[in-house]
Amino acid sequence: MGIDVNKWMHYLSALGVMFINPYDSSADIPGRDAGHPANFNQFTALDLTMAPVIDQYINLMAKIEDMASEITGVSKQREGAISSNELVGNVERSVIQSAHITEPWFWVHN
Repeated sequence: MGIDVNKWMHYLSALGVMFINPYDSSADIPGRDAGHPANFNQFTALDLTMAPVIDQYINLMAKIEDMASEITGVSKQREGAISSNELVGNVERSVIQSAHITEPWFWVHN
């Protein structure tokens, strides 16, 4: 790619990438033999700051989908989301009413 080592190191440090040398002898780690890698876990924290934001976006998309189906007149029963405690007549009535609401849209499309 035509990038020398110094430029790579500059970009990696700017992005927050840090290399760890487990064989480093400058750190006084008790119980470690010289020449063997250190047994440690440098990364004890997990950054979950984006998790609530992603959750909010998912909830926002679900709300937009619900609003779009409500505005266009497509009921949950017509989409196939029928709960076990709904009566057959109510589901049929909901599907028929939804068909009557969306019939002009299909007519315009054709």
